[in-house]
Amino acid sequence: ELVAVEYAAKTATLRLVLSLIPQAATESNLANLPIYALCRPCGQGTELTNLDALASNFSSRRSSVQMQRQNQNQNKQQPRIKHGEILLAVPNGYSGQACVRM
Repeated sequence: ELVAVEYAAKTATLRLVLSLIPQAATESNLANLPIYALCRPCGQGTELTNLDALASNFSSRRSSVQMQRQNQNQNKQQPRIKHGEILLAVPNGYSGQACVRM
């Protein structure tokens, strides 16, 4: 099922985006499926799992020093979801690679 979710790019975390998927799903199987990550369908199925990171790479007027400090504090992979990007939901028990192969 293709599900579109809307969120505030300036403030939404990956955790919030994941919580929106079951609410937007029309298929009950997807709505009830525990999802722990998103992945990009091309390439190796790299998982976006840093739930507390901002979901989008929103550019603001913060200085590059402030941005570097924030990136160092969030030393995990940043989701950086782009507007209109299609991602795969990764349910518990599966990997991003397995989802890409499906």
